[in-house]
Amino acid sequence: MAKNAVPNSRKVNGKVLVGDINITSQDIFDGQAIAIPEKVNLNDYRTPGVYVQYANASAETGTNYPEPLAGSLIVLKAAGIIQRYFVYNSSRIYTRSLNDIGVWTSWAREYNTLNKPTAGDIEVYTQTESDSRYITGSRKINGKSLSGDVDITSQDIFNGQAIYLGDKANLDNYKTPGIYYQDYNIHAQNGANYPEQLAGSLIVLKAAGIIQRYFVYNSSRIYTRSQYHDLAWTPWTMEYNTSNPPFVGNLGAYTKEECNSFYITNIRLGAEVQVGAGGVLEYHGPNVLTGFYNRDRDYSAETLYWSPIQFLKNGQWITIVRG
Repeated sequence: MAKNAVPNSRKVNGKVLVGDINITSQDIFDGQAIAIPEKVNLNDYRTPGVYVQYANASAETGTNYPEPLAGSLIVLKAAGIIQRYFVYNSSRIYTRSLNDIGVWTSWAREYNTLNKPTAGDIEVYTQTESDSRYITGSRKINGKSLSGDVDITSQDIFNGQAIYLGDKANLDNYKTPGIYYQDYNIHAQNGANYPEQLAGSLIVLKAAGIIQRYFVYNSSRIYTRSQYHDLAWTPWTMEYNTSNPPFVGNLGAYTKEECNSFYITNIRLGAEVQVGAGGVLEYHGPNVLTGFYNRDRDYSAETLYWSPIQFLKNGQWITIVRG
């Protein structure tokens, strides 16, 4: 045999050197992993290579494992040392490194399809959390989708949003602000504390207490009442309008006809009467002296003129007479 010659029976990774051979990754990794005994510290594994821990119990007695479970350890050389640990019977993979000042980083678990990050890991909300915090585009307001900007009108608020009062409803119990309606007269008749036993709309408003307004169906009659705290409800009062003006009695006043019959509406002097003076004249009557004639301009008049007093009452002129 030549000096320094290698016999052809020599093997490399189990392959006999009878000819050219190819060393593959399988030849390197298959059977070449170094077993990790129990009670070892993975911080001490700095030589590049493939290592294996066969038993969970041995991992539990060791230190600085990412998990106290069996698995494979790959040590790589870089600017420092890189360790990767593949946990047995799982898809969990951990990586850490040793820097040039001899400090190991913490084990970091890699994310993959079977080990996805939690919402907390990447500081996001879960779908359930998002749905509870934010409004989705499929959500609707008054029937309008929030997939874009929407305008809510008064029709959107009032149309279809009124609450049905139903049969035998006691309006004293309706104190929650809102719009209610009664569409049957018979139900209003069976109910209690309606201003009229007729169908209509009820609006409840919040104030210092509660205000109720009832709009009677097929009419222009509107009623209002209120309740302060738990005190008694005030009576229903009907509002006046052009279709429902107040009665004269409601105002404490008289009609025009009543005023014409009660009061003097005009006053005048009746036909003038001429009285000639002859001798001494004395007269007492309900008339008004309207003139006199003094021919010689002395202290006595030859002729006097007077007129009765008349007033207009209830369309008739009445002459005042001495009682």
